[in-house]
Amino acid sequence: MHSLIVGITNSGKSNLCKRFAVTDKPIIIFDPLQSTGWPESAVKFSDPKKFFDYVAQVQSSLIFCDEARKFWEDGFQTQAEIGRASCRERV
Repeated sequence: MHSLIVGITNSGKSNLCKRFAVTDKPIIIFDPLQSTGWPESAVKFSDPKKFFDYVAQVQSSLIFCDEARKFWEDGFQTQAEIGRASCRERV
């Protein structure tokens, strides 16, 4: 299942997610601001590449991406460019 929580700045999205993160499942978080309140057992990342590399290796976990703009600008675009280059090499 995938869920998306959107809203304006300071509307409570992160706090809502932190409440959802109380579970027995492994929790993986991208949070470049390194905010507090996430479960101690959570694996936290502020580097998008390290986050992508870790997420690619796990199954059945809860994944939270806080500060999605930072994630998109610094991480996803870079990974997408790498993926496109890799596809071109195979052709």
